[in-house]
Amino acid sequence: MNTGTLLSSLERRVFDAIERLRVINPDFQEAFDGYSGQYGSDVIAVNEPLEISQTVDSVVLIFGRTCTIYYKDSTRELFGSLGKINLGNENVCIIGRRNSFDSKIVAWSPTDGLEVELEVYNPLSAVIPSRVHGALVTSKYGGTLFTDLSSSSGTIVVGEYLRGRPFIRVFDAGSPQFPAIKFERTSMSRKV
Repeated sequence: MNTGTLLSSLERRVFDAIERLRVINPDFQEAFDGYSGQYGSDVIAVNEPLEISQTVDSVVLIFGRTCTIYYKDSTRELFGSLGKINLGNENVCIIGRRNSFDSKIVAWSPTDGLEVELEVYNPLSAVIPSRVHGALVTSKYGGTLFTDLSSSSGTIVVGEYLRGRPFIRVFDAGSPQFPAIKFERTSMSRKV
C-alpha cells in the first residue's frame, strides 16, 4: 500500500470512528463540540502516522507537556496511572479530554463504546492536551499506527523498534518558522 492510499484509508477509519463516537458517547460529543467550536469545524486532521507496532514495551506518548501515557505493543494496551484500554484488532481509539475541570486524558473506542480515563494532566500548564488530540489505529495484521489529529499542543512519541532502532517523533502544532514545541539537543562526548 503506498503512502497516499495508507493516509486515505487511515483518514476514513479515524473520521468514521469520530462520527460514531459523536452518536454513541455524550462526553465525546461535548469534547468534539468544544474543540471544533474553539478552533473551527475543520480543525481535526489526520497527520502522517507513526508505526508503533513491533516496538520494545513501552512506547511513551507525551501530550500537552505534562501528560504521559504508554502503549504496550506486546498486549496492545494503551495505559496510564488511572486505567488502560486494550485496542485489539481493527480498532480506532481516539484520545483527548472531556473538559478542563476534571484534568484527565481519556481514550474513547467506538468499537465497544468504551470511555477510559488514562491519566491526569496538570491544568496549570500553559499547554494541555487537546479535547480531540490523537488516534491509535490497529489492523487485523498486528500493526498499530499513531497520528496526532492536529492538536493545539502537539505530541512527542518516544520508543524503540524491536529491530533496535530508537526513535523520537515530534508532532509539532506550530509552523516551521514558529514551532510550538521547542527542543534543544545536547551532544555529549564519551570518554573511551
